Amino acid sequence: NVTVNVNGKWHITVELTANRSQLGTITLFDASGAEVSHAKCLGRSASGDAMNVTNGNTPIGVYEGYVEYHYDDIDAYGPYDVIKTIPKSGYVVEYCSHRSGIWIHGGREEVYGDLSEDDPNFRLGTTYGCVRIRSEYNLQLINEIAALIENHHESHGIVTITQDGQITL
Repeated sequence: NVTVNVNGKWHITVELTANRSQLGTITLFDASGAEVSHAKCLGRSASGDAMNVTNGNTPIGVYEGYVEYHYDDIDAYGPYDVIKTIPKSGYVVEYCSHRSGIWIHGGREEVYGDLSEDDPNFRLGTTYGCVRIRSEYNLQLINEIAALIENHHESHGIVTITQDGQITL
């Protein structure tokens, strides 16, 4: 349960490595910087192409994020709302002008089924450049952001996506 009463923006960090086959970490923070939750994520595209290629790996940088109802393919995006983003700075703005933003979403449940994130066989399915999370964490994340908004956080937050700690290369 989120019970903070802080004015400001919530913040999501997505920490990825140059080896995009490895899982990264996604963390939600409230406006005071306190961690709300975290989980494993994947920022690898189906093609494995570079970040500046259309539908390539998730571009690093700083984005504005917001929750929006998703209306597309439940298999690909999961059954819950998604976090959509608008690029603001970093590599995504400098080298990926063709990207209007990325989504953070669930989907592709058949890839990991009931495995724990600590299981060595656990993996998430690739996307076309979005950040993939487990659908159950997607629901938790959406509910936590809603609770933050109800507790005086802004409806739009900050999403920072890094590769080996960098937002630009």
